Amino acid sequence: MEPLSRWRTKHADVECVLVRGNHDSHAGDPPASLRITVVGEPWAVNSGSVFSACHHPQELEGRMVLAGHWHPVVTLRGRVHDHQRLACFCRMEGVMGMALT
Repeated sequence: MEPLSRWRTKHADVECVLVRGNHDSHAGDPPASLRITVVGEPWAVNSGSVFSACHHPQELEGRMVLAGHWHPVVTLRGRVHDHQRLACFCRMEGVMGMALT
């Protein structure tokens, strides 16, 4: 928690919003000292945006959903046993999944 606390202190002007997901019921909300707003899904990124953040992929008419439940990766393989696993995006109509690593 200490690295996150240091980062939050250094970036106090950044608005942080956590859209609750399936693991959050076990983990609980972050400490109030981190100043992270916790919301349910869907969360409209802002009133002028077409984006909504959701944990579970879902279609919302007229909105592009950024879904966090998916954790897409691509694995690049080279010679012998060389490989690298990288976060990527997964897109379907109206929904984009993203891996945050």
